[in-house]
Amino acid sequence: VPSPTDIKKSVTGLLAEVVPTDDSAEGVKTLTGAEYEGEGAGEAMRRGTAYHAALEQADFSLTAEEQTARLGACVRDFGLVDPDKLDAALAAMRAECAGGTVYREQPFIFVSDGEEEGGEKGLLIQGVIDLLVIRGNECEIVDYKTGGINAARRDKYMRQLKIYSAAAEKLLGLKVTRARAYLIDERRFMD
Repeated sequence: VPSPTDIKKSVTGLLAEVVPTDDSAEGVKTLTGAEYEGEGAGEAMRRGTAYHAALEQADFSLTAEEQTARLGACVRDFGLVDPDKLDAALAAMRAECAGGTVYREQPFIFVSDGEEEGGEKGLLIQGVIDLLVIRGNECEIVDYKTGGINAARRDKYMRQLKIYSAAAEKLLGLKVTRARAYLIDERRFMD
């Protein structure tokens, strides 16, 4: 009898199997949330979750002041969110979403045809796309990231975006024109 992990995997779990988790094996120092912000690992995860929740709940048409008041009332741990970094992220997402239909935190599950990163044929792959912007028969994907970046993390993020792109193409029949990560702490996109 196959185990549940032989049948279905999350994108994160799948990538953990195919991407080295020890960056030092590649001569690259890992920048964890703790090292990047001087916080503990649990605090770094809470901060990342707070940014994701804020960007999920954000109304891109509001001013920074209106946004802060609104999100402060509905996002747990909103005090961990840096207002300037959030403003930069909101401005970037506002521009990214212009003229498109926006979907946030979109869950997916699909059957691998073996072409995806580490996916065996017939394996169910599940994940959540942070931001999906659709224009006609095309779409763009954005994944939010907090913490530091290095070569190993960049490779992992790019692999993750390839799986997200496969999901959008297979499930929605859309052509993915761009998939990229937004690095919240660096206030920029990683293409």
